[in-house]
Amino acid sequence: MSVDENQLENGQLLSSENEASSPFKESIPSRSSLYLIALTVSLLGVQLTWSVELGYGTPYLFSLGLRKEWTSIIWIAGPLTGILIQPIAGILSDRVNSRIGRRRPFMLCASLLGTFSLFLMGWAPDICLFIFSNEVLMKRVTIVLATISIYLLDVAVNVVMASTRSLIVDSVRSDQQHEANSWAGRMIGVGNVLGYLLGYLPLYRIFSFLNFTQLQVFCVLASISLVLTVTITTIFVSERRFPPVEHEKSVAGEIFEFFTTMRQSITALPFTLKRICFVQFFAYFGWFPFLFYITTYVGILYLRHAPKGHEEDWDMATRQGSFALLLFAIISLAANTALPLLLEDTEDDEEDESSDASNNEYNIQERNDLGNIRTGTNTPRLGNLSETTSFRSENEPSRRRLLPSSRSIMTTISSKVQIKGLTLPILWLSSHVLFGVCMLSTIFLQTSWQAQAMVAICGLSWACTLWIPYSLFSSEIGKLGLRESSGKMIGVHNVFISAPQVLSTIIATIVFIQSEGSHRDIADNSIAWVLRIGGISAFLAAYQCRHLLPINF
Repeated sequence: MSVDENQLENGQLLSSENEASSPFKESIPSRSSLYLIALTVSLLGVQLTWSVELGYGTPYLFSLGLRKEWTSIIWIAGPLTGILIQPIAGILSDRVNSRIGRRRPFMLCASLLGTFSLFLMGWAPDICLFIFSNEVLMKRVTIVLATISIYLLDVAVNVVMASTRSLIVDSVRSDQQHEANSWAGRMIGVGNVLGYLLGYLPLYRIFSFLNFTQLQVFCVLASISLVLTVTITTIFVSERRFPPVEHEKSVAGEIFEFFTTMRQSITALPFTLKRICFVQFFAYFGWFPFLFYITTYVGILYLRHAPKGHEEDWDMATRQGSFALLLFAIISLAANTALPLLLEDTEDDEEDESSDASNNEYNIQERNDLGNIRTGTNTPRLGNLSETTSFRSENEPSRRRLLPSSRSIMTTISSKVQIKGLTLPILWLSSHVLFGVCMLSTIFLQTSWQAQAMVAICGLSWACTLWIPYSLFSSEIGKLGLRESSGKMIGVHNVFISAPQVLSTIIATIVFIQSEGSHRDIADNSIAWVLRIGGISAFLAAYQCRHLLPINF
């Protein structure tokens, strides 16, 4: 349903009685740590799979003869599929009410697609060598197949990622969303560590009996991990059955409306969700070039000072870059485990603080037009939904609180290491500043070991990026009672992650084209300039993040 600005400002306020009577507000039991591990373990497989693309994608494309500007165009696959696929997957899964749930069918199908794409990526040269005798034609078709495999892999990764994030929102109470997303961050961290460790190890030697290349062995192991972890989530996690819903529009109509009314959907987001999206926009503008080009950047620095006779040893240079990402992943995993314990638990002060919430100037009345669903006489249409939101509410658990009080052991540990005043928004803001400083430090870096140290430090910022925004976003969705349309809302959130990556890709392409044909040092330094531009964007993300801080900060 299209809405205009006046409708957005004057939407009908949802009463607490209607919210309480909604069938979507049914009680969700407290989840154990084992349940949360099973729920989020699919992200481990996704991240290990994606590490194939991150660690070996750019060097692989270079080995096929592609120039930098063309590789940047190919890497636009990720954000494009994110913009298109995640919202579509969210809308479709929101409508599914099958026996095995709404999200799990999509996860299973996507894992099979991911397996096929990895096979295509690893064996594209062999397939073309078997079919074509003309060397020029063989190289061109190999590049086409490699590009197709990257696009298919990005589709698979986006579907599994979006389905898992929606499953977390659907299956976990609001006061456990921070804990669930912390586990999600840890699983991604473990996947990163395993992925980059495998990328660094000489797999072609370890599995020499297979007679596979390094990339081929990596693709096989990644495929096994993806299918295995998704299967674990599918078997051990049960989805809630939502009441049947009468939809006003067809699937195609709802998808078309989602993209044609994107501006209204974004405008209709509640204040906190909107601010989180703005921060994500600038943050991922900076992270995209780092994730895809840092391996090459470290490799270039290695080759500048490589031993005599190894000046063109790109295999060793790629492994040096993979080692940097391994350090990055280890630091990120450690930070995802330790940082949540440092957050201040404001449970004891909640009652005192909430007394001032009604006077908070950030209390706003907003209308959410993301759902457009009718569920019956007692359930309001989300098209007419508005919420009064604030940074603190008397009846809501603190968004800064990480662990439920029932986790006595973790609570005891946390109480002894907490940093007074450290909240999720403050930690998130600090992570952007740290990442920006690291990217600008490329001005001074000269050797590969210096770059590896810088990449390792960035692991602290990445840990926060994987955890904090999703904790804030999913917790807010639960508090607003919007779980039935969580797939669509997470799709909107992902647009703010994917769109800046498209813009970042365009800028990177321009930088690479300008450096093409220049002196070798200038051409090699083009990646460093792309990283520095991303660092400036990280500072803009920190500036946007200030809107999430307490008013008296």
